[in-house]
Amino acid sequence: MAQGCASNKSYGRPTAGIGIRSVRAGFTLVELLVVIGIIALLISILLPVLGKAREAAKEVMCESNIRQIGLGFIMYTDANKGVIPGDGGDGTFTSAITTCTGPNGLPLNLTWDHTSLWWNAIPPYIGQKPYYDMQTGYMAHRIGLDGINDRSVWVCPSVIAVVAAPTDTGITVVDNFMMLNGAPAGQNGAGNEKRPVCISYVLNSKLNATQSVEKLTQLKNSSMVALIVEKRMSPNEIPASDSYHDQLYQKNLGQLKAEHKRFTSRHRNHTGGFCCFADGHVGFLSLDEINFPYFGSDYNNPTKAIWDPFGPAS
Repeated sequence: MAQGCASNKSYGRPTAGIGIRSVRAGFTLVELLVVIGIIALLISILLPVLGKAREAAKEVMCESNIRQIGLGFIMYTDANKGVIPGDGGDGTFTSAITTCTGPNGLPLNLTWDHTSLWWNAIPPYIGQKPYYDMQTGYMAHRIGLDGINDRSVWVCPSVIAVVAAPTDTGITVVDNFMMLNGAPAGQNGAGNEKRPVCISYVLNSKLNATQSVEKLTQLKNSSMVALIVEKRMSPNEIPASDSYHDQLYQKNLGQLKAEHKRFTSRHRNHTGGFCCFADGHVGFLSLDEINFPYFGSDYNNPTKAIWDPFGPAS
């Protein structure tokens, strides 16, 4: 065969216009709409899940908060020969927050800084300053007192706003702090000083209703006796559809104690909140369940919660 014959194959760059496919840039409108539709579908699926996860996380934090305060209460009693701290009054001009129930059941006029009042007595046992000291720092420098937007053991993370109830006479709200009335330090229980308060977890107000409780050991059925309860921070927390809305909406909230009528409904689709019982365990209570009389007009329910350990709870 002759050498150097011409070949039909070409090894160079192809000539323009011969065997070249055009390369498409970007997506068509239909493809973009499909992608957007898929993204929208994923968002619609994930958002409720993320919302539920966020609420579940807040619920866990809230339960932890009230458990810490309850354990701090028990630790205080252990360190003080079983004696429980003072409960405090209603926070109004006629019933100062610093007026607590004395050993004989009669009012005992104390001052904002008194170390036996529960909001000052418990904090040192859970690694905090007495609430009075935190208030003083806030009033002087606007720092040191946790509110609704802070990660705090005192405030439920599900609280949206602090709002006074229609019956909170003489009580104002400033920057989501209730300004409560109490006797100033050094005045022997006399006089009045307004101080900021933002606390979601408070003492059971029915604990001393029938008989003054001096020691924790007096509470025989401790696993059922409500000790620290999760209080409403606004009357608007009660769903308008709730069967007890009109009855509960009017209850004053400007105090550092509460019972079934001032209980919250912040959790589990606005149905209830948490309670720490006298034995230290924490449980969820439904607002509707605890506001339905167990027998006659008695709201003590031995299967849910006992509010007044020595008599019927009205």
